Amino acid sequence: MSLTLYISNPTALIPQAGRAVDTFPSGLVRVTQTYLGRTANAAAHRATLAVGNNMPGGDSSPCIDGLKIFPEVQERRREDGFTEYIVSAYGRANSTGKTTKSMEVQTVQVPTFFNITNLPAGTNNSTTPVQMAVVVATAAVTQSKVVPASASNSAITLPTPDLTYTVISTTFNSIKAGLKGLYPNGSFTLGSLTAAISVTGELKALTRTGYGSFDEVSATMAGTPSVINSATITGTI
Repeated sequence: MSLTLYISNPTALIPQAGRAVDTFPSGLVRVTQTYLGRTANAAAHRATLAVGNNMPGGDSSPCIDGLKIFPEVQERRREDGFTEYIVSAYGRANSTGKTTKSMEVQTVQVPTFFNITNLPAGTNNSTTPVQMAVVVATAAVTQSKVVPASASNSAITLPTPDLTYTVISTTFNSIKAGLKGLYPNGSFTLGSLTAAISVTGELKALTRTGYGSFDEVSATMAGTPSVINSATITGTI
């Protein structure tokens, strides 16, 4: 069976059916297309399909700033005088990417003072704090997006950190149990921890993966808890 092609330009690259477009959560777009060209014009076609050049044909959808060839084109020379060129090109569908959150659990030691009234005569509240372990859940915010390969790390906008936190557990109950052993009829309450813990944003990771003219970037900002004040256990006996 023979194949006859009618083309107006014998040096042209002829796009074949089956253009594949893959878009990833970061906004990275990969387009794969096969082209057919006369083997006699292979040198010119290789130059046209060099890494970094635009995808032939002018169709860069759904990319916002073009499709650039990457990596090197694959060739399959046929026996009918034509060569197939399997071309991959990358671009980006947007500049915002995708943001995800995860939870990190950390433990901080909060200095805790006693403020107990009705102490027996001759006794006072200790001025040495008890270290209370507080398990805190903070958020890690990861943003994945695509930037031009020429963009410097300093030019990459980092995700906004989530500075909220949740107290998962404390060792107040064990401290309270110890006080109950000394003062069985006592009543003890832990003051608010809100003023004792602060969360700051910290860059945990910044990775770049190259796809020719574009880089896929992943940046993670994590909330890091620190102790800025002491807590108080109030009680009466």
